[in-house]
Amino acid sequence: MKDFDYISEYSLDPERATLKLFDLCRYRFTSYISHQYSLLTAEEVDEIYNDSILVVWENVGRGKLTQANLDSTILTYLIGVGKRKAAHLLGKRKEAQFYQIKDGDDEAGVDIIDYGESPVRAAVREILEKLDARCRNLLDLFYTYGYEMATIATKLGMPNADTAKAQKYKCMKRFEELYNQTLL
Repeated sequence: MKDFDYISEYSLDPERATLKLFDLCRYRFTSYISHQYSLLTAEEVDEIYNDSILVVWENVGRGKLTQANLDSTILTYLIGVGKRKAAHLLGKRKEAQFYQIKDGDDEAGVDIIDYGESPVRAAVREILEKLDARCRNLLDLFYTYGYEMATIATKLGMPNADTAKAQKYKCMKRFEELYNQTLL
């Protein structure tokens, strides 16, 4: 059965189409998500899979996903939904660890991830520790947790996503300067 046939079949027999798709994609989806997001438990991966299947069918039911606009395989679409759900779940776990930083509050505590004993990682960690707390927090939210600029702006009390983007640019420039100093 072709991917678009599942979409057509859903309009005729939603339960049957759901069961077929559920069985077809389960192993590959859970294997991929488990590998990419190793911090998730097996139960969390299963929950993400179930939620992702529901999102796919909700999108079909609302007309957001149709035969005409499915640009990939249904498995790829399903994994895309799952990746966003996994990132969101991991982000929610860490949300409590972040502090609302106000201007001038450079001493706020920020957990630095232990990157292991690799010389490159040790150098990066050392450079990150030299950055002010606001930059560390911003870079951590963006690079470690994959938050969008609008979300970062809200979490850090900035007026908008453009301000967060400009601040990220400044932080990366400072990181680059410190990196170049470390190499010399």
